[in-house]
Amino acid sequence: MDEYAFFETLRAKGVAVAPFATALEDVGALGIPAVVVVRNAGVPAVRTMVAKYGDVVPAIAVAVRAGRFFMQKHITGHEVACGVIRSGRKILPLVPVDAIPRPLHESGAWYMPIATQDAVQALANAAYSAIGAKGHSCVRMVVDGSTPYVTGVDINPSLAHTSLFMRSALLAGLTLDEINESVGSFYPLTTIH
Repeated sequence: MDEYAFFETLRAKGVAVAPFATALEDVGALGIPAVVVVRNAGVPAVRTMVAKYGDVVPAIAVAVRAGRFFMQKHITGHEVACGVIRSGRKILPLVPVDAIPRPLHESGAWYMPIATQDAVQALANAAYSAIGAKGHSCVRMVVDGSTPYVTGVDINPSLAHTSLFMRSALLAGLTLDEINESVGSFYPLTTIH
């Protein structure tokens, strides 16, 4: 699924994503800063950040020459990730974690009010369900004030101890055996040590 189809699927299912447009007449409503993304089947997405209105038309012209485009509002805020795991028929959002790990000498994780944490977990659950994910995933978001927006979903993320998914799962209090049992029900050869 290309990036545009991913965001369109999420938006169609009511999942909060940053506003985006594919038609020139709708681009002005997005505002600046924004990102112009080239959509060309079989080619990795090319992203161009535009911070001035004078940069919009040249970025779109380059994108159109390469294929199609969409432009998405750049949301500034705190980047977080929230693991999601399936347990039987239940979808369990885990504990949100900083998406950009902090150096050891810095203070602990970003403080997230309970209401914001609840919103992040609900959005992670909604994104997981909207794309029909199975097993374990890690939903990436940007929290602007207290409003989270999905920026991506890692399907079957790494189970390395330092991965965002594992940090989220371990902070939720899951043991390695519980993670193995849940992930192993979808991927029988997976074993975490």
